[in-house]
Amino acid sequence: MVSSYVSLKRTEGISHYVSARSYGVSGNTAMSAEQFVLALEHGQGLVDAEEVYVRGYLPLLVEDLGHAHWLEDGLARYPDNMILNVYRLVGDSLRGQVAAAKMLQDYTAHAGIGELIAAVYWHWALKQWQEGEVEGALTASASSTDFAPDKAKAWILHGMAADALGRSGEAHRSMDRALGLVPDRAIFNGMVEQIGDTGPLQRGAL
Repeated sequence: MVSSYVSLKRTEGISHYVSARSYGVSGNTAMSAEQFVLALEHGQGLVDAEEVYVRGYLPLLVEDLGHAHWLEDGLARYPDNMILNVYRLVGDSLRGQVAAAKMLQDYTAHAGIGELIAAVYWHWALKQWQEGEVEGALTASASSTDFAPDKAKAWILHGMAADALGRSGEAHRSMDRALGLVPDRAIFNGMVEQIGDTGPLQRGAL
């Protein structure tokens, strides 16, 4: 009886993991974060815990659901995981640690890491934008564009944050860069609306 219950819980862990990835693809970070937590809790021995830590961090970051503790646990178990270390270094760099920023530059020697770093900065920018930390969003989105200047959404968020801070020239330049990357005006406007809907201006925080 006990073994059947344990087996059922582990099977549920796999289901939670699959659901977490599905929600992530659809952009539902809240449900994705919740499902990753449940996958780690119930999927012991059946899901790759290291991968769960890696994939679960960014949704937890955006939703502010214990991401720091999650990353600490992940690094304690998998200290050599490069992606988890990138997560740590990005956070440290945003807290002003120059050595962390230098290490991130060194990591770009590895294929694909530059885009990963840009994505992590983007998630930090989105988190801070949602929380009304506009200057933080400006800084993180600028770092995202440094590592992946071909990603329009980072330029859009940077432009919105600059505009919210009254830096109109910087805002226009960022939006022009984004529009150059997404020349279809309807798609561009949709991206602007989607990001704007999450921000402090929409929620009246400013």
